[in-house]
Amino acid sequence: MPVVGIELGGVAGMPVWTMGIEGWLFMGAWILVLFIAVFGLVREPRRRRQRDEALETLRHRFARGEISREEFEAARRLVES
Repeated sequence: MPVVGIELGGVAGMPVWTMGIEGWLFMGAWILVLFIAVFGLVREPRRRRQRDEALETLRHRFARGEISREEFEAARRLVES
């Protein structure tokens, strides 16, 4: 069935620009993979945020004089490891 000099052919006489359910599932799977990858790269890791909060608490306690410099350094090394 020629249209403006171009044969549309395809599988079982269907035009080539249509996708079956397999095509939509395959495309959906790739969109899902890309979404998960972007989400994993963009969000801030929880462990880092918890470590930052712990260091901030240590700094405040040290500034208020609740812990000595040796206690601060020992706790900081534990948090950063």
